[in-house]
Amino acid sequence: MSSTPPVKPPSDALIDSATQVIVQAVRRERSFLITDSVTEYQDQDVIDQEISALETTIDAVGKRLQRRLADAKKRRNDLAPLSKIPAELLIDILLHSLDEVRTISFYQRVKTLSEVCMVWHTVINNTAQFWARLHSNFSSSKIERILQRSGNALLTVECAWFPISRDAKSFVNTLVPSADRIRSLTVTRDFSNQTEVSKLVGRMIEHLEYRTDSDSGQIALGDREKPLDRLQSLVLESAYLPWPALKRMQTLRLFRLSYNGPSLEQLWVIIVESPSLRHLILNHVSITRTSASSASTVSTYNLPSLKQLHLVHLSQSDTNTILNGIRAPQCSDTRIACHFDSHSSTSLPVLVSLEQTIGNLREAFNAGRGELHIELSASALRCRTGGLLFNDSEEEEGERIIIAMEGVPPYEAMTWLFRALNPPDNRNVTLSLGVGFNVTDPSFVHAVDHGLRF
Repeated sequence: MSSTPPVKPPSDALIDSATQVIVQAVRRERSFLITDSVTEYQDQDVIDQEISALETTIDAVGKRLQRRLADAKKRRNDLAPLSKIPAELLIDILLHSLDEVRTISFYQRVKTLSEVCMVWHTVINNTAQFWARLHSNFSSSKIERILQRSGNALLTVECAWFPISRDAKSFVNTLVPSADRIRSLTVTRDFSNQTEVSKLVGRMIEHLEYRTDSDSGQIALGDREKPLDRLQSLVLESAYLPWPALKRMQTLRLFRLSYNGPSLEQLWVIIVESPSLRHLILNHVSITRTSASSASTVSTYNLPSLKQLHLVHLSQSDTNTILNGIRAPQCSDTRIACHFDSHSSTSLPVLVSLEQTIGNLREAFNAGRGELHIELSASALRCRTGGLLFNDSEEEEGERIIIAMEGVPPYEAMTWLFRALNPPDNRNVTLSLGVGFNVTDPSFVHAVDHGLRF
């Protein structure tokens, strides 16, 4: 029966100065043992030298063992399944984990990831995409390092609060030579030099979020000759594009465009060319009317990916036209609030169009979070599922339906609502009746007959 040979301690071919000291000390101790002569050291200096040699020996051996231990751990990590992930896949995984990290704290998170293991450290420090986020509050030296380290990688830029306008302009001017590398550009309302930052809208832009103060007037971004072929997400507030033909959009959110809004024709081009559109928000947007749009008949377009549809404070005719033009069978976040047109006798057609647009309206009403809240007055209808407040500024996608209609007779609205709702017996409903509503009206009696709990 064979036995396993004893493991020999590691040895190195090269002998450094510390090792030579160790060897000399060991040989001296060996000679004492061989002669079996124990010498009484009377000289303290000799004893001090021996102590120093032993301390040096312990220190040197410890360092050498630590190096060998570190090398063994590295070889073990290299054999772990995590280390066998292809570098390209690992980069995608790590970048995806950073998607929701705010730009201002992005590099702290990158540093944390790079300290997990040597493989991650090497990958992160040698991949330009991990060094391609810029924030207006970064120092000038940090911005220069990022621009250099990011190589030709596409950039994500956030322009947020800046205390001094001159510094904001300097930040923008530093980035202008790299404008065609910017993939994502976010400009908040409190950035102090919003007109200058429009220079950063380049041909590689995929996500553009540009918000300005209402007092500063609408800002034009780009020109009609500048192609935006890669743009997929557009969020504008009090700013506008010259409305080029946008294609393959996934998000279109427009706020407070009191003039220079898109025409119906331009809006239909975006919808037709964007079958994967997921978010459509038009909030306080003036839709430009042309003679062609007034005379033309709008076709119906199917948007199977649309999850969020907000038409807030548009005219009744514009709301109705848009609803008649799209079909969104999977929409789970709907918000409709339109003004009453004086030339129309009722806004009930908008509700009928909504029922056609959202094929699952009944299921959404009855499956909404929380109770169904209904408010009726002599000339208005408001109903909602979910939260207790109507918040026009809320943009995050959720599961809710909010309807606010002016100029609709409450009895007609009640009739439509319960026909569209067809609520089950266990549906909780909160009903608030305003001035002028007659509780003896047949529509109200019909609601009570449904067995709803008010």
